[in-house]
Amino acid sequence: MTSGMFAGDGMSATLAKQEIQYFPERIIPQLFTDPKGRSDVFTYFQLVISRLIEGEYLKVEQLLSKDYGTKIKVQKKELQECIDRAGLLLKDDAKKPIILNIEENILSLEVASNMGSMNESMFIVKEGEKLRIGFNPKFLLEMLRVIDDEEVFMYFTNAKTPCTVRDEKDSYVYLVLPVNLSAAA
Repeated sequence: MTSGMFAGDGMSATLAKQEIQYFPERIIPQLFTDPKGRSDVFTYFQLVISRLIEGEYLKVEQLLSKDYGTKIKVQKKELQECIDRAGLLLKDDAKKPIILNIEENILSLEVASNMGSMNESMFIVKEGEKLRIGFNPKFLLEMLRVIDDEEVFMYFTNAKTPCTVRDEKDSYVYLVLPVNLSAAA
């Protein structure tokens, strides 16, 4: 059975799907009992506690729409290293965004701060429209650090809606909210 977990903090969100094995209730005590009575057996038990919170929830399915105006495939390591370098210039200007400029098979990353500016480009595979969108580099790095794939697929609707990052099997989905570039200027 596949189970999913959604977590969000107001600026980014993650949906993880994983195959989960469920045990019948009568088997659980046997899993944690040593049949030979040995005292050197160490067992690990994981307890999950949850509670239902009443109220209005995010419409996750609506956020995770598969409609997009722009889709790019980029090398994860190259993108991550570029954002790391940009972060060095933004240490003192934590509110400044990193700007992704998506052109024909080129992704340009732009940063301007009190310490200097940077403009780096990398090759990508692009489907759809050109786009200029800004993000907090911290949120992009957090997402990239937990992805094990060598290539990352990023989906954009427009410059004001979240970027969706997912693999082709939908085993994970990340949402990163953009920064309003006119307000960040």
